[in-house]
Amino acid sequence: MRAVLTTFVLFLILGMADAGFAASAWKAKEQECIARCPQFPRFGGREDQKAWTERIRKQREYDSCYIGCVKGQMSAWRRPLGPPRDGSQAYFKRNAF
Repeated sequence: MRAVLTTFVLFLILGMADAGFAASAWKAKEQECIARCPQFPRFGGREDQKAWTERIRKQREYDSCYIGCVKGQMSAWRRPLGPPRDGSQAYFKRNAF
């Protein structure tokens, strides 16, 4: 009995460790993708209309790249099942303001 329990605990620990590595792996991929994005433009003080327009254009490029990286990792980790069937959706629909 003790050997069975020890084996079960060992498999449980290894399974949890594997889940932890998987969680850090997607985060590392996401950070690699974000590092390839153009540099985020910083506001440096006073700027005229031309400098402001250029900064906003660069920020838009950065934002679209960043959002693409995050969405790419989110779609890679979709839940295999549908929404939960615990009545929570009906509750929120019924009690939405």
